[in-house]
Amino acid sequence: MTMMVRFVTGNHFVRIYSSHSHSQSRFVNHLIVNDDPRLFIDSVREQCQFGFSSVDIPVSIFHQLNSLRPRPSIIVFNQLFNAMSKRGVHANIITYSALLDGYCLRREMDTAEKLLDIMLKDSVVPNVVTFSSLINGYCKSKKLDKALEMLQDMHLKGTRITPNVFTYNTIIDALCKDGRLQLALELFKDMQDRGVSPNVFAYNTLLDAISLLKEMENNGMAPDIVTYSILINGLCEAGRLVEAAKVFSFLVVKRLRPNVTTYTTMVKVLCRQGLLGDATKLLKEMAENGCPPNGCTYNTIIKGFLNANDITMALDHLRIMRSLRFAVDDKTASLFLGLLTARDVNDKDKALVQKYFLEYDGKKTG
Repeated sequence: MTMMVRFVTGNHFVRIYSSHSHSQSRFVNHLIVNDDPRLFIDSVREQCQFGFSSVDIPVSIFHQLNSLRPRPSIIVFNQLFNAMSKRGVHANIITYSALLDGYCLRREMDTAEKLLDIMLKDSVVPNVVTFSSLINGYCKSKKLDKALEMLQDMHLKGTRITPNVFTYNTIIDALCKDGRLQLALELFKDMQDRGVSPNVFAYNTLLDAISLLKEMENNGMAPDIVTYSILINGLCEAGRLVEAAKVFSFLVVKRLRPNVTTYTTMVKVLCRQGLLGDATKLLKEMAENGCPPNGCTYNTIIKGFLNANDITMALDHLRIMRSLRFAVDDKTASLFLGLLTARDVNDKDKALVQKYFLEYDGKKTG
């Protein structure tokens, strides 16, 4: 069968008729796209109708189409994908994601959504890169609700795709810039709760949030204690302990009453700074201010004492916690068990731990 092939040489557009794959290779290799992209696209459309004698050719054409600025219509790519499919070559997740990312960067979200539909019809399952590109596109297009909806979809899909740090960074940064600080901080916490470790960009975004807080206050928008609690916790996890302590002190000036979450986070800050005496005082202050410590608070300070190798104080607080019927969490229990086999813990301290748990077990069975 005779095939028609078009290619560009200089400024002349010619047709070559051939039944050989060699001529189709010339079609790709001799194309000078910059001379007239429209002619190139027309040529691709015609070639898609005739088919390809080599599987390498449509792949090369895809990369050339993808390099055009502006990118061709999604219809052109769909025609190419169909032609590739007839040759037994199917666009994979990498191909689709690269193309979709290009449309998202140009904020052509309607086209990106159409491509996603084509992708799903082609039985190609989206991955974290696909979703992150879409979220980035929605954020750049100021469609933050769509971005949040897409983030939620990632958790709800049957594949349960986990957002990565780039996914979270993109939407947290966009929310901060849009003045939706509390939601941004909640997402920062959600990121950590899901085991995604923040990177430098995420922490810098969090520090920028402090400036945004001041701006909100200057505009008469007073952040509540929940917002401050999330911010303090984020700064603590970022290792910005001094900044976290400053924000906590700032609550007194603003006459905001810390809740148990705020206090517990501050206990963690003090423990990480090695200020265990101050952490103990803060526990007493909580009770005096009508906000008694909960199980999380006690587990936090006990872990602080254990990490500082102060076994006696850790056991003292454990006794208080047990008397209040609060449970030891897995991390605290693991630290206690680790003491029994640790080489740097002396026999006296090991004996204290063993004695306590023997006494506790005896009371439970008695």
